[in-house]
Amino acid sequence: WIERQDGFESRVAQFARINSQFKYVAAANQDLCRTRFPFAPENYCVGFLPDGAARPKIVVIGDSHAEGLSRGLALEAGALFPGYNVLGLGKGGCLPFLAVETLGRARAGDCPPVMGEVLKYAAESNDVKIVVLNARYAVRVSGTGFGNIDADVYSHIQAPGPRTANADYAQVFEAGLRRTLDYLQGAGKTVYFVYQAPELGFDPRSCEGLRPLQFLKKGRSPCAVPRDEVDARQKAYRAIVSSVLRGYPSVRVFDPVPQLCDERYCYAMRDGKMLYRDSDHVSIDGSILLAHHFDFH
Repeated sequence: WIERQDGFESRVAQFARINSQFKYVAAANQDLCRTRFPFAPENYCVGFLPDGAARPKIVVIGDSHAEGLSRGLALEAGALFPGYNVLGLGKGGCLPFLAVETLGRARAGDCPPVMGEVLKYAAESNDVKIVVLNARYAVRVSGTGFGNIDADVYSHIQAPGPRTANADYAQVFEAGLRRTLDYLQGAGKTVYFVYQAPELGFDPRSCEGLRPLQFLKKGRSPCAVPRDEVDARQKAYRAIVSSVLRGYPSVRVFDPVPQLCDERYCYAMRDGKMLYRDSDHVSIDGSILLAHHFDFH
């Protein structure tokens, strides 16, 4: 068995790499970044270069999903798109849209002021040429999480101001997207709309094969969620986006689903790499995988 698996030490190293993907570590230079961008919340600045020698041409804007996506883009930018330095800015729980608030059961996300400043920077900076929009859209349109692991997740989006009962999430989403595209394209920016990565609905740490010796408890296999469940989950927000983008033919689109899924499943782990750090965020390896499928030229 050890020979077939290229040796026990090799297997231990592979498992260590897999398990390292579950650990969240904030990107470097957070304090310096917030000195430059006071509106950037803690841990939501990726790729900031404090010496100022390389100015970002690409800004990735959104929630924690965008923060995860920007990790791979920032890490791989030098090799994949030389001269296109990447900066990620955003705020957890917030859509990358103008004038859209996210509320939980008890508190507001304070999204409009932060996203307003982030989008203003992207629109007005002479250095920024490309703006990438990404977020966990499905939860904002549905108002609920995905799977048993997200049974308690609740989201309410609306225009800024006091809580609005019975808000039409689809209408709020559509209006916010149109408003943002008008603003960015009016400023002459190239806009990429990035569809969200599939949510898993389970903890990827429960998957089979995450320890060198796994005898006592059988893990989840395959380490994946059925593709039809993902398609059903994302159907509503994708329909809105498709309808809106027909009016903005110059907006470029990137869809991570073909890179993370086949016809049957969407995978948390594939080809020996853990692509997710939890039930809905891609890992560093997952982000790097997606980065290799972008084309900014």
